[in-house]
Amino acid sequence: MDNLAEHWQKLSLNDREDENLELPEENSSNESVKGFEVRRVGDHVLLFVFDNKEEAEKILSNAPWSFDKHLVVLQWYDKEVPIKALEFSKIPIWVQVHDIPMRFLNRKVVEDLCEVVGSVCRVDDVNEMDGGMEGAL
Repeated sequence: MDNLAEHWQKLSLNDREDENLELPEENSSNESVKGFEVRRVGDHVLLFVFDNKEEAEKILSNAPWSFDKHLVVLQWYDKEVPIKALEFSKIPIWVQVHDIPMRFLNRKVVEDLCEVVGSVCRVDDVNEMDGGMEGAL
C-alpha cells in the first residue's frame, strides 16, 4: 500500500511540463455535457431530474448503486404517481452460484435457483458455456 501511495504522489506535472500544456479549443468536444438536479422530497428520498433521458436510462441500467457503503435504491419516477406511493423495496442484482453438478446446468434449474432469491428479471442474452451458464434470468 505504501508503494502505491508513493507512486501516486509522483503522478503530477513538474514546472517544465506544466508550461507546455495547452488545451486548444479545436480539441474540445462539441457535445454539451448534460446534467441533473437533485431535490430532497422525503425522508431519505431524493429526486434526480436529468436533462437527458438516455443518461437517466444508462444510470438505472447500471444498478445496483451504493454511496458511502450504503445501498442506493433507484427507480424510474412517473410524474402521475405521488412520490409517497413509491416503494423502494427491490433492486436488480446478479447472483452467482458455484459448484452445481454438470447434470443440473440447464435453464430450468437456473430459473428455480433464481426464484429462491426473489423475482427474476429476464435477460435475453444468456450464454450457455462449457461448464456453466452465464447471464441472468
